[in-house]
Amino acid sequence: RVLRLARVAKISKLNQAIEDVCASFGIRWLILVIAIFRNLSFIFLLAHVAACVWFYIGRTRKDQNLPGWLDAVDHPTTPDSELYVRSLYWVLGHLTAAPVDPDLSAKSHIERTFTLSLIFCSLLVLGAGISSMTNTIAELSKLNHDFIETKRQLQSFLKAAGVHRELSTRIIQFALHSYTRRCALSLDAGVLLL
Repeated sequence: RVLRLARVAKISKLNQAIEDVCASFGIRWLILVIAIFRNLSFIFLLAHVAACVWFYIGRTRKDQNLPGWLDAVDHPTTPDSELYVRSLYWVLGHLTAAPVDPDLSAKSHIERTFTLSLIFCSLLVLGAGISSMTNTIAELSKLNHDFIETKRQLQSFLKAAGVHRELSTRIIQFALHSYTRRCALSLDAGVLLL
């Protein structure tokens, strides 16, 4: 267990190092993309765990010669990998409220209880995931809007001041480069925690 905690600590240090490198190069959007990827990875990890539990319940029921979801799909020649994929398909179908394989319906009390638990958990997980990704995308949109607005205001000012076109272009390039560097160091801390 201590080694697992050490691995988690190393992963968090790696995330911080990646964020620092991205900020120093001025590619703030990459941090937000990483946050979205992290959310999707978390959802997939939960789906994997739920698929393993669903598969375990079915295998245990079958080993005890009790009716279960594996009765409809498990044949002596069916490899466990195919059964796991069907379990994952079933779980993702319930997580996203998509149509699921009708052969994989719950046939026992424990399977129905797990199905209900999965549906309630999916409401929480997807709600939090969608909220988190919405905040991340909104932050990315705000970043793009602020950049474009700053450029527009600077162009308007330089045109009104009658600055020569070549000098105006160089000033805008320098200002936008400085703006990008400054914004890279001022990310919203709430978004980084997503």
